Amino acid sequence: MSLATTNEDRLQTSKGQDAEEQVYSYMKLCNRPYGAADVSANLLNSVTKANAQKILHGLADKGLIIEKVYGKTSYFVTRQDTREPKDTISKEKLEMEINDLSSEQSRLSMILKSLSDELNAVRACRKTDQVTLENCGMQKQCGALIAALTPLRAQVNWVSEDDVQRIQHNRNYWLGEQSGRRKVFDIAWSTVCDSLTSSQEAELADSLGFESDGSDTH
Repeated sequence: MSLATTNEDRLQTSKGQDAEEQVYSYMKLCNRPYGAADVSANLLNSVTKANAQKILHGLADKGLIIEKVYGKTSYFVTRQDTREPKDTISKEKLEMEINDLSSEQSRLSMILKSLSDELNAVRACRKTDQVTLENCGMQKQCGALIAALTPLRAQVNWVSEDDVQRIQHNRNYWLGEQSGRRKVFDIAWSTVCDSLTSSQEAELADSLGFESDGSDTH
């Protein structure tokens, strides 16, 4: 015998009564119309196409299956009147099951909505990293404020006598400057308003945007 073998030689095929029982069992299990090529392929070629064709015709001759010819192709299906009847279920029982399932679906839908709302609320919250970063920033700000308040709490004298005298000197100097400028303004303003009435003078001052500093009438 040659060591070289073909795929068909290596394939284990069913023959005879075993093949017939295998094909008939498959047809009853699927309860669908098949051709010989379909049956052979679905059985992984354990029954060859030619043998499947022969078996299907034989089963049809015995009246176990029905053969329908479309063009040049034959299709086979098991007889529906010989199939074992399944357990009948009353309409009332089916309606009860449908109602129970509908109620359960409604309950689960409410639970799902509640969980979805909770999830959205959690997602809307700030992330841990963001809170940590903000906390670090606030701690730095608090540290800076505490450092600024420490000298005040210790009642440290921030202004020396020299600083007080210097500030007083600057104040007196600028008060003098302000007084001199006011005199110059009063002279110029009196010249401009010499021929104006009081109401006209007030209107002119308002139109020029003059504001009184509380020390005079202008």
